[in-house]
Amino acid sequence: MVRRVTASPTLVVGGTPSEAVTCLELGADSWLPADAPVRLIAAQLRRLLQARSLPALSAMIRVGRVVLDAEARRARIGLRELELSPREFDLLRVLSVNAGKALSRDRILGAAWQAGFVGEPKTVDVHIAWLRQKLDGSGLRVTTLRGVGYRLDVLGTMNGETTAPPR
Repeated sequence: MVRRVTASPTLVVGGTPSEAVTCLELGADSWLPADAPVRLIAAQLRRLLQARSLPALSAMIRVGRVVLDAEARRARIGLRELELSPREFDLLRVLSVNAGKALSRDRILGAAWQAGFVGEPKTVDVHIAWLRQKLDGSGLRVTTLRGVGYRLDVLGTMNGETTAPPR
């Protein structure tokens, strides 16, 4: 029932244990008692959001000519392996899973950095710049969306023109 209304993670806080069972049976992702510490609620929310942002670790992700093997933590363009830092791999993974979608810096931080990371959203900008250099010639482009964040575009040709908008 909950999944018909939203694909967002659902955390129910409060109610009796029998009400919690009903909520979980209707599609809620998790339940905590009303007296749960705020830090526990925040940690549970981070985990639920992170689980929704990343595919299972065994997933093979293909975006254009780029293939990511999440289990081996390797990425390649055709036969050429990309030399990515662990953070660059996580960043590319988040962008790849959401290819074509606008992602805010905060959403990227929440998905590609560990829960509890303390830093500035501009950290994403620096890592995006490094990732762009490594993706050169891959047929992928990380597009800056001013005032919004970033989007991973797959470049293709249609009568000699790219199918993605300019950066």
